[in-house]
Amino acid sequence: MNQYTSIKAKHPDAILLFRVGDFYETFGEDAVKASDILGITLTKRANGAASFVDLAGFPYHAIDTYLPRLVRAVSVWPSAISWRTQSWPKNW
Repeated sequence: MNQYTSIKAKHPDAILLFRVGDFYETFGEDAVKASDILGITLTKRANGAASFVDLAGFPYHAIDTYLPRLVRAVSVWPSAISWRTQSWPKNW
């Protein structure tokens, strides 16, 4: 999650699509916004011992469907895309 957090800190106003394996994921408030804009399911994932983080994502091969919707919403929220380049710990 460090890589995501680092990128998000540089672009705090953007909705960050973060590629994790075969999915583009959004986390936290980005997930809430993306869920609303894209009509995708909002879920929660364990993030450490006592906390959860909102999560919403879609398969990478559906980018052509979802990216135009996000770009059209750019007047409300900027967007950014990133790829994970490090492995996450199993307990993340």
